[in-house]
Amino acid sequence: MLSSTVWRTHPAVVEASEIWCVRDPDKFARMRGPLAVTHPELDDFCDDYTEGFARFAAETGKMNRILPGALHESVDAQLAAFDPPPYVVPSSGLIVLSEVVRRYPGDHLALAGFTHEGWEWHPFSAERSMVDGLIAAGRLQRLQADDPAAACSVAPNASFTSCGAAAAE
Repeated sequence: MLSSTVWRTHPAVVEASEIWCVRDPDKFARMRGPLAVTHPELDDFCDDYTEGFARFAAETGKMNRILPGALHESVDAQLAAFDPPPYVVPSSGLIVLSEVVRRYPGDHLALAGFTHEGWEWHPFSAERSMVDGLIAAGRLQRLQADDPAAACSVAPNASFTSCGAAAAE
């Protein structure tokens, strides 16, 4: 991403006041050895790009946040309730969503473009069940594709907005 001009100039990135890194370097460093045994094809999965994101954030006047490994552990514990098949890590979208739900407990949160599909080593079925639980608890709303509010843009006065992730108002 860091080397991509498309990413660097995407309106959501340009307008963002913060860059959130979902890979805690210590957690992913600890994962490297076991992952080399269970999934040797993922030899670069635990590479650390934290310094590059910190540099980008500094160059563009944005705050850089590294989401802690404890957040990953908390999400793993929540996902365990849904008996997922073996997986490598939760999706970055779920990690960010979990942090947004934690960080903005009183805000109305709306989820747009979150399909629970993608990389085979994410536990998408369990993630969907977890998100459905947040919706049932009234913590989250899922916007439909035909809902005008589901457009990927930065909403005025939004605490947090991201295409394919979560938006709080």
